Amino acid sequence: MKVIILFIYFIFSHLIFAAELKDSLTKTELEWLHNHPTIIYSTNPNHLPYEAFDSDGNHIGMVADYLDIIEEKLNIEIQRVPSHSWPDAVKNKHTQVDISSNYTNNKDFLNTHIMTHGFIKSPIVLIKQRADYQPFISSLSELKNERIALGRRHSFLKSVFENYPNLNYREVNSIEDGLKGVASGEYEAALVTLNTGTYNIAKHGLHNLQVVGKLIFEMDL
Repeated sequence: MKVIILFIYFIFSHLIFAAELKDSLTKTELEWLHNHPTIIYSTNPNHLPYEAFDSDGNHIGMVADYLDIIEEKLNIEIQRVPSHSWPDAVKNKHTQVDISSNYTNNKDFLNTHIMTHGFIKSPIVLIKQRADYQPFISSLSELKNERIALGRRHSFLKSVFENYPNLNYREVNSIEDGLKGVASGEYEAALVTLNTGTYNIAKHGLHNLQVVGKLIFEMDL
């Protein structure tokens, strides 16, 4: 009986939430949805735990779960178009992409795209090899002669370069490449968001790495 009551409650609350979501939309927004029952989406193919496209082209990760809920609540279809890279997702010449995910801190996007409010926050952190004694690093200026790996085209690069212009940066193709480079000693440190950094450390078994510092920048997806 309890299970039946819980199931009825879940269905009832589910319908109320769907109605509230639609009620929160303006007449113009509802008309747009009516005229666009299928919305095309593409994104960074390798950005877990946020999202990625797997080998079968399936959209996976936290953002994929959010989009599944939005599809269901608004009774629309969000067509996920796999991409080969983040630049490919942004400049997809074969398909007109309606929406994508990105950090609200990406000022370049503000000139060409309409940004929603962020919904997942993550600070920029510094990753180094584990040591018997490692003081907390509060400023990149403490790493004057060290090789610092960071992902090519990452949204926070502009802010980092503007605030700390004269450091020994090494751009890498992916977060995985940067962290593995630190683990092997190729680089002394890596800059990543906390969420993607800790996810990749766990995924690839890089147990000799640790978070040793935090920048003033915070990314808002």
